Amino acid sequence: MKQVENYKPRFHHFVWLFIVGCVLGVIVEGIFSLVDLGAWESHVTFLWGHLNIVYGAGACLTYVAANSLKKSNIFIEFVVFMILASVVEWLAGYIAEVV
Repeated sequence: MKQVENYKPRFHHFVWLFIVGCVLGVIVEGIFSLVDLGAWESHVTFLWGHLNIVYGAGACLTYVAANSLKKSNIFIEFVVFMILASVVEWLAGYIAEVV
């Protein structure tokens, strides 16, 4: 059990988490679009591959927040994750608008 408590993720763990989050986010968002609109809508932001940067960044930030909030109240976790997701989405929209 001490191995789990003392686990420190390395850079390559975050790279893989980012990639998996990017791909799964595109798939889940595409399925939601298919159910809601009746047609597949692509949410890809990379030029090559089926990746969306926002979903990958959200996955990495959620992992970091979850590790730092391990022993806190479930309501506090909910509020932090809600604010974190809102800030990531707002920041991505702002950058897309400006750039």
